[in-house]
Amino acid sequence: MSKDKILKAADMLFVEKGFDATSIRELAQEAEVNIAMISYYFGSKESLLEEIIAKRLFYTRERIEEYKKMDIPAIELLFKLIDLYVDRILSHKKFNMMLHRELSLSQRHDLHERILDGLELNWNEIKKVVTDGQNGGVFKKEADVEMVIMTIFGLINQCTQGKITEKLIFRNKEEQDLKPRLKRHLKSILSSYLLEK
Repeated sequence: MSKDKILKAADMLFVEKGFDATSIRELAQEAEVNIAMISYYFGSKESLLEEIIAKRLFYTRERIEEYKKMDIPAIELLFKLIDLYVDRILSHKKFNMMLHRELSLSQRHDLHERILDGLELNWNEIKKVVTDGQNGGVFKKEADVEMVIMTIFGLINQCTQGKITEKLIFRNKEEQDLKPRLKRHLKSILSSYLLEK
């Protein structure tokens, strides 16, 4: 279907070239559709980017909903979310870098707000897990919930920075070791910080 071909082409080109450097003509050529099809399905390049991000966020939200139905302790649910985010973000490092590059720019304020609103929905799921754990007496009441979220995403996002990660982490290690190391580290830090003794 043309819409799916356009989404796939845009995802690839936005990641490889950047959002601004990708023209509608290139998108049409890569998707093997005429330019009018892009306008018909999406209206604009910004709307196309929003659709790509929304699909990724929806996938994550679906996994979160599955985990919440498991009725497991707060710490186990938090660990599942850590696994999910480490796997998703590190498996799509270039997309994540493109997204942060886009958000760091000053133009397209409205688009940035819509992207951040989508991200916030998923971040709020982690916030709810931690506050539920606090309310249930599992997690320390004084734990700073926002800093827990920033610890998770800050560390994961830092690990997507290619040159820094290669220099500091991969000197004598294999890249496939990063995900399990990162998961163990985050779980260890947050267990110590959150769990009541």
